[in-house]
Amino acid sequence: MKLLVLLGILTSCSLFKTYTVDRDLSKSTEKICLTSYGKGRLTVKNQKYIFSYESALDPELATWVLAMDFPLRKTETFTIDWSAKNKIRFDSTIADKILRENSGVNPVSVERFTTGLGKLLQEIIFLRSSKSLITESKNKLFKWKTSNKKLQVHHNNWPFNAVFKNLEANSHFGLMSVEYRDTDKQLYKLDLIVRKCLD
Repeated sequence: MKLLVLLGILTSCSLFKTYTVDRDLSKSTEKICLTSYGKGRLTVKNQKYIFSYESALDPELATWVLAMDFPLRKTETFTIDWSAKNKIRFDSTIADKILRENSGVNPVSVERFTTGLGKLLQEIIFLRSSKSLITESKNKLFKWKTSNKKLQVHHNNWPFNAVFKNLEANSHFGLMSVEYRDTDKQLYKLDLIVRKCLD
């Protein structure tokens, strides 16, 4: 009987095993899965959109693409391209969707939200790069903070924040959230739930 109880305790411990985020910033950003698919939610003010997504990082072409499939609507994309020397280019159809389907949305806020997302991805890629061993660069736009459970990010100048959490099998974060609150306290938020990481 004691053996069965002990076996039950060991089994439950293995089922509820928790993983901790590495305090080394370059290692913890490696857990951000940039090639994946899953489910997502976009919040614009009080409006919520549910979608499925696929994302892909191509280091050779220096691009990252996020494709969002909304039910009964066309696929929307967000692309960051850093192939040109000293230039970063963002292309987004999601900004047009937000402006088209939501009255009273400030175009400047939408631009800040999408630009913040692009700049965050650019910095993640920079921090993950083997060329960037110095993570305390003065050129960083974001403040990074690691804890046992999550990786938090705050823009130095805007109310733009991100959090990466729910570490899956010590390989990748299961939830990625970015949000921006404008001067009117309106919320713009993107949540990605990773179903499969392909990094």
